[in-house]
Amino acid sequence: MSDFDFTSYQKEKRAAERKVDIPICANPERRKECENNTKLWFTTYLPHAFPKEFGEPHDIMIERSDNAIKTGGRSAVAEPRGYGKSTTLKARSLKALMAGEKKYCALIGADAKASDKNVKGMILWILGSDLMKEDYPEIWYPISASADGKAYPTAQRAKTLLTGQTKFYYDDDGEKVPVDDDWIPSEFDIEVDDGKPIYLDFKSQPAVLYFPWYPKARCSGAVLFSVGITGGIRGENRHLPDGSIIRPDLVLIDDPQTRESAHSIVQTKARLEIIEEDIAGLAGQGEELSMLCACTVVAKNDLADRLLDRKENPDWRGEKTAMLESFPKHMDNAHESEVNWEEWNKVRIEGLNEDDDGVLAATYYIDNQEILEEGAITTWDGIKKAKHPSPLYSAMELYFKNPKGFYSEYQNDPQDENDSSQKLDRETVLNALNGLEINEVQEGYNVQSVAIDLNDYALSWGFCATKNDMTTNIPNYGQFPAGSKNVWDSDMGISREEAFTNALTDFITRTHSQYPHAYIGVDGNWQTDVVHQVVKQMNRMGIKCFVMRGKGSTQYREKKKNDKRLIGAVRNHCQFVKGVKGNEIEFDSHYWHKTTQNAFRIKSPAPGSLSVYGKDKKKHQEFADHCVADRLLAHFVKDGKVYYDWFKPPHEHNDIFDAVSMAQVLANLNGCDFVEAGQYVRQTRPRRRRKKVAKNFN
Repeated sequence: MSDFDFTSYQKEKRAAERKVDIPICANPERRKECENNTKLWFTTYLPHAFPKEFGEPHDIMIERSDNAIKTGGRSAVAEPRGYGKSTTLKARSLKALMAGEKKYCALIGADAKASDKNVKGMILWILGSDLMKEDYPEIWYPISASADGKAYPTAQRAKTLLTGQTKFYYDDDGEKVPVDDDWIPSEFDIEVDDGKPIYLDFKSQPAVLYFPWYPKARCSGAVLFSVGITGGIRGENRHLPDGSIIRPDLVLIDDPQTRESAHSIVQTKARLEIIEEDIAGLAGQGEELSMLCACTVVAKNDLADRLLDRKENPDWRGEKTAMLESFPKHMDNAHESEVNWEEWNKVRIEGLNEDDDGVLAATYYIDNQEILEEGAITTWDGIKKAKHPSPLYSAMELYFKNPKGFYSEYQNDPQDENDSSQKLDRETVLNALNGLEINEVQEGYNVQSVAIDLNDYALSWGFCATKNDMTTNIPNYGQFPAGSKNVWDSDMGISREEAFTNALTDFITRTHSQYPHAYIGVDGNWQTDVVHQVVKQMNRMGIKCFVMRGKGSTQYREKKKNDKRLIGAVRNHCQFVKGVKGNEIEFDSHYWHKTTQNAFRIKSPAPGSLSVYGKDKKKHQEFADHCVADRLLAHFVKDGKVYYDWFKPPHEHNDIFDAVSMAQVLANLNGCDFVEAGQYVRQTRPRRRRKKVAKNFN
């Protein structure tokens, strides 16, 4: 009877098949030199990912990412499309894991599909690099064995792998050669007994690569994890065979927004909160988390734009790079040059129609190269296409194919067609002083209006004098009562309603006495019943007074001409209507905030400009603060209507600005209008008819 044990034979055979022989590091000196030089590591181990020479933008990006990884800091970069920002930061993250700088890297993309693609792409980098095979054998060989000829590792095979021979190297013929007896292992060689589990694992959807685990090895147990930014991110960790637990210490956020989310105020806010609250807390208490972000600015105030804003998010140390640091001087014939880029584009299009493969355009450029290149600065020579004569030529072809897309995709400066500068600053407001005396109204400023904004601490008001073309002077503004006394507080011994009735009655009576020709509007969104009662009382006294109800752009709806609730005609985002409690002026407060802020940017006395009395900027500091408190984060168009997203820090006040904005609405409702090219300016009703207008309005 035979002593052969078939069961034991099969077991030993399967164990042998699961063993992975791992040679020693072929070139420790090269590996060490590369790990100390990120750019060299890229070109040595990933030459196919970096086929072109690096430029200054890449040097800055590499320096910033190196610093963030070493110090536990943050770095956000926006590079032109094609500059390789994602490739560069993914390669830097891979180096951090393989060199033992970091243990747990979370790759976070716009969605789960994009994140999975990133992890799988980095696995292909490893398996496709011959020099990684030589210098990082402890990583390359187990991953290759688990893939078993396939593109990616398989979880079933990865989990079963065991260590085989380790103290050998391959000669030029591919034969195994044992190390000498006096061999001294390098700092990169692993020391592990034969037949030990490797603990390699790979999962998909979401893609996770658990690196092999060896005692004392630099990259031992590292994790490369992927997830979409809106997926489950909290609580990520890995239990290692030695009983320790590791959490993410490196995050790469790669293009965290889709085109849809970039134009969505709600989605942008939600993703920013995920980054600052969920992702930033991945490392756990007391642990450092390095965060890298590669992004493209798709729209003004999108997620990328806000992360890169050093005032809003200084910790990210945002860095924007444009393909053109400066445009050519001769873009058109503005400098009276017959040679310019507009003419070049005409030649280019003519050549396209003749199927000349770009010959006419290239010839025009070469013949006039000195003039066409004047003033232009490109940021990277790598943008040059093989058939083009220069990098600038390639850039300008991209520009003329799609100017709007060029500013977004290649300049990281998307152009806002409706509002080229959304953020009003204090200096712009203070520069709008017109030198007039307080309460001085110049000839031609026929419509006067006063609006009042309500708060417990004050009635904030603004007095405006406006011309037919909406050119406006603010002869006075302020708060009532003056000083530290509030309109109402709990110690007064009277109700809030009574306090506001008294304050409004007193103030409106005084205002009418001082500005007898002014229309007076009162904010009715708060203390609505009180406001309606006071306004009705003022109207009975012959004072032209109105209840005003501002609504956000999502709530404001213009009435149709045949709507019985509409009184008169609809004006610019404002209308006089019959309300439940009485007649009211409804207006789109978001639109009028934007319009009023923009008016400060127009130099007085140009049509539509807004200026303030006085010469001394120091006297208007608080007024300027009120005017800039509201920040326009973004706006978008849906179904032909513009919607706005405003933000005001809770500690800042905008009450006087609100009053000025409402006074502008009153002027528009009473005949003043903005001038556009070829537009007829409707004349203001003669003053003798105002009493009749007021009667109709109320």
